[in-house]
Amino acid sequence: MKATLIIEKRGAGYILDLFSDRATKRGERCGLTPHAAATSASRYLAQLTYSGAAVVAPPDVMEHIPEHLRNIEPDNGKA
Repeated sequence: MKATLIIEKRGAGYILDLFSDRATKRGERCGLTPHAAATSASRYLAQLTYSGAAVVAPPDVMEHIPEHLRNIEPDNGKA
């Protein structure tokens, strides 16, 4: 199952929701600026290579997330 990471603007900052087969996180604060939110999201995405991941975020956050982490295909045990 591919994980999904959703970032939203909430109040003065950003929150994230993570849905994966190993964890679910809802409403976790991930920063006050687009750069801080992207950094937090990138940390999660880098750990989700085993199952694959997709990210949905506002354009101002998405521009700070590295291209190779925006849509990760599942590893499927390939090394």
